[in-house]
Amino acid sequence: MLKVQYPMLVLWGSKGRIGKWYDALTIWRQYCAAEVTGGPVEAGHYIAEEAPAAALGWFGKFFG
Repeated sequence: MLKVQYPMLVLWGSKGRIGKWYDALTIWRQYCAAEVTGGPVEAGHYIAEEAPAAALGWFGKFFG
């Protein structure tokens, strides 16, 4: 299986179901050969619209 060769940022809304149903970081680590970081954001499905400051904070850390 070919894997993504670049670092990956994985975000999900803590008010949604992803964090309740899945371990998103573990799942994405199966598909990525590089570092996978991220976590939940206090939002629903539309992270950028519901929590733009939090999303930008993650982007700043990731792209540093």
